[in-house]
Amino acid sequence: RYRQQRDLMVELLQQQLPDGCQLDTPEGGLFIWLQLPEGYDIERLIPQAWQRGVLFARGECFYPAGETRSSAALRLNFATNNLEEIRLGVTRLCQALRDAQ
Repeated sequence: RYRQQRDLMVELLQQQLPDGCQLDTPEGGLFIWLQLPEGYDIERLIPQAWQRGVLFARGECFYPAGETRSSAALRLNFATNNLEEIRLGVTRLCQALRDAQ
């Protein structure tokens, strides 16, 4: 079940993400790491996504304290949503990403 959800989310993201975005396809776990290109403002993206009913975790929350990394990363959960929710969520997230550029 999780593999099917992961594969669908990865496929849809690869098709719909704006140029310059990079994602990691996990071999285990329940999350996809999405790195946004320079110039994305997470603070601007959050309300754009929320208005569309899409939630994600900020990537910066998953680095060790004091370690400086790009704040333009998202952690996406594919395990808690069914296939239709994943289809809808990816479309809405990608719309929010384009609007936040």
